Amino acid sequence: MGNVRGLKNRLCPRCSALTPHRTLYSRVTAEGKRRWTGLFWACEKCHSLNHVILPSYNLGTASVALPSPLAVAIVRALEQGPLDFNELVADLRRTQPPLPGHVFKTAVALTLEFLKGHGVVVERPKDCTEETLEALRPRRFGVCPLESKRTFVSLYVQKQDGAASQPRFVSIGAYCTSCAYHLE
Repeated sequence: MGNVRGLKNRLCPRCSALTPHRTLYSRVTAEGKRRWTGLFWACEKCHSLNHVILPSYNLGTASVALPSPLAVAIVRALEQGPLDFNELVADLRRTQPPLPGHVFKTAVALTLEFLKGHGVVVERPKDCTEETLEALRPRRFGVCPLESKRTFVSLYVQKQDGAASQPRFVSIGAYCTSCAYHLE
């Protein structure tokens, strides 16, 4: 039997406790590419589905002398629009060749804290669940048993069978985008 990957402790809004949550994924096809996107965090204690809310970063109004090439690259990346942390790290690794060496997440986090403290970068919450549901809406869904409409989306969890094997996605149920009915 494989172990469930992606368990993290989070504050559950329903049971008001710091409990392990697992990430539930959906498969999204965008621009001809298929990718797995985190759709919900499921509480292991009360089994509620919680929205994935991550901080998003925008440029602020303050100007300060930027202390490092990484800070300059972050500001350049955020000039194109708001990005969450993972998008920012991926963009820095992909499109910022003048940076010396590898872009480490810890260095990006520390630089972001400096830039936030000086008002160069502003942090705002971003509801990734709503964004993913919007991307899923035009696709074909299954029929919801409560509403008899095609609004069901399949949910998956990441599992790994052995220590050396690749993680895989396993179907664990469905969620209705209209009435929020879910079965597991």
